[in-house]
Amino acid sequence: MTKQQSFKQRVRERLNKTGERYTTARSQLLAKSAKRSIATDVAGAFPGVFPGYEQFGGVQSDTSVLCNVYAYSGVVNPLDGKPFTEATVSGLCGGLGFMYAVFEYKGYDPMLTITMRSKTMPETFLAPIADRTGVSSEVSQTTSAKVARKALDEAIEAKRPPMCVVDTALLPHYGLPSQIVGMYPTYVAVAGVDGEDVWVDDRGVAPVRLSMEQFTKARGGYKKAKHLLVTVTQQQRPQDADTFIGVLKEAISDTVRALEDGDVGVPDSFKVNCGFFGMEKFRALLVDPKNRKGWHKVFASGSAAVAGFQRLHDCVQYEYTAPLAGRAFYAEFLDEVAKKAKWSALSSAAKLFRNSAGAWGRVIEAVTSVEDDDVRKIFQLSERRGELIDADRTHVTDELLAIYNEMQLLAANCNVNEKTTLPVYERVSEIIAEIIDIEQQAVEALKVALTK
Repeated sequence: MTKQQSFKQRVRERLNKTGERYTTARSQLLAKSAKRSIATDVAGAFPGVFPGYEQFGGVQSDTSVLCNVYAYSGVVNPLDGKPFTEATVSGLCGGLGFMYAVFEYKGYDPMLTITMRSKTMPETFLAPIADRTGVSSEVSQTTSAKVARKALDEAIEAKRPPMCVVDTALLPHYGLPSQIVGMYPTYVAVAGVDGEDVWVDDRGVAPVRLSMEQFTKARGGYKKAKHLLVTVTQQQRPQDADTFIGVLKEAISDTVRALEDGDVGVPDSFKVNCGFFGMEKFRALLVDPKNRKGWHKVFASGSAAVAGFQRLHDCVQYEYTAPLAGRAFYAEFLDEVAKKAKWSALSSAAKLFRNSAGAWGRVIEAVTSVEDDDVRKIFQLSERRGELIDADRTHVTDELLAIYNEMQLLAANCNVNEKTTLPVYERVSEIIAEIIDIEQQAVEALKVALTK
């Protein structure tokens, strides 16, 4: 039994016991698994993986990769001399934030985007981590495929796992359609090579085999970070505990600014959609029947309503975030720092963010429990995709794409109407009001802790 199969079995056992959805059970198990390694008895199934690269997957696609590469490279937390947990890596990148946007294009359903972190894109979110951890990194970016391949080959030859920005839609193991190419970048790491193939660390609990041709194409798909490659090049710069606490304060301040000031790396003119301003705007639009951008108009019924439900679910649960809007994950980071640095003032904020996570969970419950058979079927299929992505993804591409297409067909023909959708939007609006209050209290608690 392979690692991914045993993990899938554990998820199934948990959801049968608790009644949770597959995605919820999976996220809970991943969150509790501090180390995900290839089982010794199946190591032969992945020939060519770099010796010592024993940690795969994680809670968020990009921070998990970074955490795993750091563990391989011997990077440690100055507070305890042990490898960084993914929760601390995420916190050091800047932690939490919020951005709300809806894009409308003729001929397509409205596209909701909610970002739950302190920076909106993976390459900007991960940017501060090297300096904050004292790690020397080499960054390569070029428009030339030939130069990009040379940098990749050099990193592989040196057995320094290259972290690369790729276009998710061009990774065949996700089974996504060509029309969304260029829209969803993520970080993956090359964890080894086998002939003309590479082993890629990407979300799952075991590596994924890709041909070099497939990987090269994916590296070139996202224009803003085309061929971006990062490697850990030298030993970590020593930091004493007091110096590192100063670094942690800087990272925590990123969360404060992102939520309080809307500072998530967007132009000033767009900050009204970010932080607590953005949350309040989102809350109001859910229930404002007169606003032409309100959900009563934009996501009222049919396929548009399904698009709103599904995107809200995805943005809260896994798209550029840890589950439950990353709030429970951030609380884990604060609790770790409170314990390791004897910084007890952080515990109050951790408790509040955990309360917020519970409220975001109620948002998910509201949108996945809609009284409509088609909507429920779509969420069931979404969970099936999650199961397959956790399994042997090399062999499920066709099934993943078939499920995606079935979801799109159901959405296109869905007859859900205002009688069903509007009460859901009202309920979500009420919960968002609670979240704003809780997170404002949490930010105040962080500000107090930063003075200690």
